[in-house]
Amino acid sequence: MLYKIGTLNELNTIDLSISECVIEKLAECISILDDAYGGDRDYLKQGGYVVVAENYDDVLLIKDLVDYENYRCEWLDKVSDYIIAMYLLGDDFTIVVAMPARVAPNTILQKTKGEFYNENN
Repeated sequence: MLYKIGTLNELNTIDLSISECVIEKLAECISILDDAYGGDRDYLKQGGYVVVAENYDDVLLIKDLVDYENYRCEWLDKVSDYIIAMYLLGDDFTIVVAMPARVAPNTILQKTKGEFYNENN
């Protein structure tokens, strides 16, 4: 299932079957968005959100939200067995994409060789 998560409150209500360190990283990303744009914002219109994919079919759906082949990735982390990447889609709109490394597209995996890449765990 593909999850769109816009606020910390929302993250706390979703039962994701991913490691705690990945959830902590996602919480950190969402917290930054909440601090900058407000935890009660309409995150589909202002500030942005996190998208979590569980499988390859979900990754294909992400491309409808952010064309990761053409948008510039601002940073990319590998946390446990997940790839987490941030894309700026405008001055004030961010999408953070999280997906299992085993199903990440080559266009994202190739970016793990870049200077903005950070591997945790």
